[in-house]
Amino acid sequence: MGTWHTRPEAYTAVPALFTGVQSMNNQELGDVPSLRMPWIVPAVTGLTATGFSVALDRCEAEGGIVSEAEDIGFIAITGGHGVCRKTSCFNAKFIVQHAMTSGHDMGWDDKDTNLEVVHFPEHFEDNNVIAVASKSTRNGDNGGWLRILDVNGHGVTIVVDEDVSLDGERAHESEDVGVIAFSEPFAF
Repeated sequence: MGTWHTRPEAYTAVPALFTGVQSMNNQELGDVPSLRMPWIVPAVTGLTATGFSVALDRCEAEGGIVSEAEDIGFIAITGGHGVCRKTSCFNAKFIVQHAMTSGHDMGWDDKDTNLEVVHFPEHFEDNNVIAVASKSTRNGDNGGWLRILDVNGHGVTIVVDEDVSLDGERAHESEDVGVIAFSEPFAF
């Protein structure tokens, strides 16, 4: 079951959205680090300039029980680019964007035939780029999470990864993403 989040004043366009599970209320924790169960990630649907729905997604993962609510954190940022002028940012350039991807399959199994690249609207001069990306749709039957394979001054190369606990297939439909990138490391 999802929760619909609305913003009293709509954005002028669909914002870049970043989500993450913030609590571990359902996790089977032990003394020895191991694969945590149940495996859950945020699933976003219906992202518009006025709101979105978010739920917990088990993907196809086996094991564990989801019986308690979890906290899902999110940040929604208006798309754009510019220069951070705070003294501590050292004039780092930034880019924030909601990106509709190509529509081609973009899963881990698809990466050898189709690399999905989100191109920046403005290029950075060097390749010290730091980027974060997050899925902002939940398409297809399998869920999954976003992985950045490469980042450079022109864009980020991404795939959606899936668990293999029920089957070994990791192909995935196209997903929209939120991306934020900075031209260089900085302290804020």
